[in-house]
Amino acid sequence: MKKLSLFIAVLFVTLVSCNKTQDSNAFDSKTQKDAPIEKSYHYECTGECDNGSTCGLYWNVPGNYAECTCEGCILVVTVTDGIGEGEAYKETQKELLGKLNAKELFFEHLNSFVFRKYKTNEFKLISIELIEYENDYCLLYDFVTSDGISESVMYACVNEGKEDPVTYEIDCSGTCNEPNETCRERFNFNPPSAECTCAGDGCKMTIIEL
Repeated sequence: MKKLSLFIAVLFVTLVSCNKTQDSNAFDSKTQKDAPIEKSYHYECTGECDNGSTCGLYWNVPGNYAECTCEGCILVVTVTDGIGEGEAYKETQKELLGKLNAKELFFEHLNSFVFRKYKTNEFKLISIELIEYENDYCLLYDFVTSDGISESVMYACVNEGKEDPVTYEIDCSGTCNEPNETCRERFNFNPPSAECTCAGDGCKMTIIEL
């Protein structure tokens, strides 16, 4: 994976304990809007490499293509009308890749996040999920560090009635009260707010405005 130079403009950081209903205070807009259909596009390499290692996802923006990093893996693209539900859109894979590549993908910030948290630039991208709501969107990245640590981070781009959209880096890390749950990021568009997917004092949310 091409290593990008480290750069991040941190305007503020908020650290909170997370539960399923707790929202961040980082978002100015709290106005409820009429709810359009939320669309989700999920890209993931599944299976196992021929050498037994974890499948990785390679994203080539200039070439407008995505591929798995090794033989034995399958690139799966899932498109839904809502998160986890609805019928798949009748778009070709190339059109879907073009839709995602038209967004700000935050790869530079993703590299900075991994280095900041794990002091390394070595990680394997596993999946990308793009979720759209009107002109707003967020990207959820799943990856594995060189030490085998599974991690996720989310980037949200939100129009809060300002001239330019506001972007955030959202990270939920730690342990949940229930052993079958995972401390992950979730973004609610209407109104804009962020939360973690489980309850527990060990599940912490960090939000950075980029």
